[in-house]
Amino acid sequence: LAVSHAFHSPLMDPMLADFRAALDGLDFQPPRIPMTSGDVATPEYWVQHVRDTVRFADTVSGLRAGGATRFLELGPDATLTGLIRACVTGDEVVAVPGLRRGRPESESVLAALGTLFAAGVEVDWPALFPAAGAGQTPLPTYAFHRTRYWPDTPKTPAPTTADPDAVDSRFWGLVEQGDLDALSAELDTEERDGLGAVLPALTRWRLGRRERTALDSRRYRLSWRSVPTRPDTTLTGTWLLAVPAGHRDDAW
Repeated sequence: LAVSHAFHSPLMDPMLADFRAALDGLDFQPPRIPMTSGDVATPEYWVQHVRDTVRFADTVSGLRAGGATRFLELGPDATLTGLIRACVTGDEVVAVPGLRRGRPESESVLAALGTLFAAGVEVDWPALFPAAGAGQTPLPTYAFHRTRYWPDTPKTPAPTTADPDAVDSRFWGLVEQGDLDALSAELDTEERDGLGAVLPALTRWRLGRRERTALDSRRYRLSWRSVPTRPDTTLTGTWLLAVPAGHRDDAW
């Protein structure tokens, strides 16, 4: 929301009475999805929510203590996603934004669902696919024989790689999160407007490069190499020679 005053601060005091009067005209119902923020079905909760301090880190810590490891931000950008990553540690925690500023909404939502699905979250894909005209494709009806068709290759020791530069990792981590405030502090620069203008492009480039690198690592390529001619060898058998058009009477 574009506002002229700071939410969750004393600057909101002059509007609380009018806000409470507006909320009294609404019909509140208990949430169907459990929430951790108290009795959200009362107008008074939302009046205090505008004014009181946000205990975001305490809420995230409480969710982690309850076993939560997957976080999906429902909002117009990735602001809270970066805060979650700053509040918790551990590779088992996954936090993704549902929407990203400057990106198509459908692309952002599908990317978030795909990331959560890859992290073990059960996604109701059949509820999504009909709108896109997608459907299920049956597998072949014959039984799989589990035959290995790839050639066996000798095992080689895995190459040892050095740890990535901690400075680079810190910088690109903040870029991926799109955290302008943390990046400005990290770079110790006052050129926040200029940094904010280039940060979305850096974020898109970094995430796109990471996706392409992950995709390339799962591809295999075919390459051709010339076989040396051996004039002292006579070819046997029947051969088919493909000759370019117009070259049938030359050295071929």
